[in-house]
Amino acid sequence: MDSRHSGERWKTHVASSRIRPVLLVDEAQEMSPDVLGELRILSSADFDATSLLTVVLSGDGRLSDLLRQEDLVPLGTRIARDWRSRPPRARSCWSCFTTRLQRPAMRRS
Repeated sequence: MDSRHSGERWKTHVASSRIRPVLLVDEAQEMSPDVLGELRILSSADFDATSLLTVVLSGDGRLSDLLRQEDLVPLGTRIARDWRSRPPRARSCWSCFTTRLQRPAMRRS
C-alpha cells in the first residue's frame, strides 16, 4: 500500500471520528532534524485546512536551540505556545515535601 493511500485513509478516519490524535514527545531535544521535519508535515496536511496530528514537544533548553536551526525554522514558527519553566526553589520543594508528609495516606478500597 503506498503512503499516499494510507494518508488519505487516515484523513478520512480523523474527519469521521470525534477523536483527534495527539503525539506527546518527551526529550524532544534528542530528536533528529529529519524526524522533526516529518512531524511538521504530518501536523500540517492540506496547508492548515486539516490537521492529521497534534504534536506536543517537551524538552530542555536545547529544544529551542534545535528549532532555530535553518531547516527547522518552519516547524518553530508553527508552535502555538511555548512554555518554559524554571527549576523550583529549594524553599518551595521543601514546602511541597513537608505538606505531602503531613497528609494522611489515601486508603485503597
